[in-house]
Amino acid sequence: MEKEKSPKLFTAYKTRETYLNQIRLLKQSTNEKLIIGRDGGLFMCSQEQINFVNLLLRADYASAVMFDKNETPIMIENLKQFEIDMLEQYMSVMNEMFVDYNEIYKEIYKMKDILNDMYSGNSTQE
Repeated sequence: MEKEKSPKLFTAYKTRETYLNQIRLLKQSTNEKLIIGRDGGLFMCSQEQINFVNLLLRADYASAVMFDKNETPIMIENLKQFEIDMLEQYMSVMNEMFVDYNEIYKEIYKMKDILNDMYSGNSTQE
């Protein structure tokens, strides 16, 4: 009985590790896609950065010096366009990530059902 469960446990472990690796790679890819170039700097399109630019705009700044992702001070000449570009990039990338994440989750969910069948003894494949 114990020997029968060993390959099943290994399969479950491999499935979990595959899932975690796919999610890690998806997050890395997403972070890379969230970087945009502006006025000689590279900026991360994060919620914090978008909100900070919006705060500057609400305080009637049309341009401002900001640190890019390498902590280099960069003069952003057109904050309004910068905000629009960051928001569009952020939403586009996050929507893409949502679709990709759901595809990964569906694959893992199918594998979970297969493993549940194996553990319950309902497997038709031996």
